[in-house]
Amino acid sequence: FMDELYSGASLPPRISVPAGSHSMGWVSDFSTSLQGWTCILEPLDSGSIEVELTSQSILEGATHFLVITAGAEGDEMNIGVSHEISDFAPPSVLPAAVSFQDEDMGIGVVGGNILIGRAGDETGVTSYIAYW
Repeated sequence: FMDELYSGASLPPRISVPAGSHSMGWVSDFSTSLQGWTCILEPLDSGSIEVELTSQSILEGATHFLVITAGAEGDEMNIGVSHEISDFAPPSVLPAAVSFQDEDMGIGVVGGNILIGRAGDETGVTSYIAYW
């Protein structure tokens, strides 16, 4: 929104910032002091920072990861960005077998029962789902 002026209580629209360095500035209107600030928005060395989280139990009541920025003196922002914790752990066992006998004699039409052999160890299995 280069060279755009915004005023009042509404926020400017969300924008996508293209790669590279960009200058961003703000000034107050003439009814105040015409003071403001300017900053340079520059990309980090890479687009992401990877932090390894070793396997551990989820803390009681925890629902999200929260990331905040901190300065050299240890001072931290009071807001941050969060991401919901998704504990993906599907069962590691497979059904023992699957079979089907078409009982509908129509061409291009199937009907009948799908027979699913239960896994030998059903630890963590809550159901079987058949797709076709």
